[in-house]
Order: sequence, then structure tokens, then C-alpha cells
Amino acid sequence: MRTVLKLLIILACIPLFAGCELFMSISGSWSGSVDVTDPPPGGSIPFNLTINQSGFNITGPASIPLGSPPLAYTVNGTVSGTNIMFTLIPENPALPIFHLTGSVNGNTMSGTFTVEGYVDTGVFNFTKS
Repeated sequence: MRTVLKLLIILACIPLFAGCELFMSISGSWSGSVDVTDPPPGGSIPFNLTINQSGFNITGPASIPLGSPPLAYTVNGTVSGTNIMFTLIPENPALPIFHLTGSVNGNTMSGTFTVEGYVDTGVFNFTKS
């Protein structure tokens, strides 16, 4: 009887440990770029992000470090396991809004993006510092 009880307790705990990746923290400073691949000829836009994570939600400031002062954006999105979805919203409403979907693997983040109101699409790559 005790053996069965021990086995049931162990089996009940497995989902707790299996789900640990769901709460991987990605908080911190990230830098990289969004690279427009369509339409050609494309181009690369550098970004710096500071991600603050609370559960599945991510927020924080972001910027395009071109010019002085840099172009200010805000990060707003979610992360679940290694999957990430977020939007880069500009402080200046004349600038484009970026929608990004991808994955996190340790200190790297990559995926694809679209630009709201434009046909531009491409890939993004960020590295945590």
C-alpha cells in the first residue's frame, strides 16, 4: 500500500517539474535587429529592448538607436515556454508598429515579424546581454 501511495505522489509531482520551462525568465537587456526580407531590397533596423517579465506577460522600453535621441518604442506581449509574441509600439504615432512572433533559446530570440499597415515582413534576431 505504501509503495502505491509513493508512486501516486511521484506521478502527481511530474507535471509540476515538466512545466518549469513555462516560467523561464527572459527579463533583461536584449539587442539585435529586425531584417526586412519582403519587399526587396529590404534592410536592417537595429533595436535595443529591456524586457520585464511578470508571469507570461512581457513589457518594457525599446529603442531604435539611430539618431539622438533614439526612437522610443514600448514592448508589450507574452511568453509561454520558448514561444514569444510581442508588439513594438512607437511613442511617435507616425512610426510603424512591429508584430513579432518567434522563440527564445537561452540568450537568443528569433522569429518573424510584420509591420502594421505595410506589406513589409521579415525576420528578427536578438541576443541577451
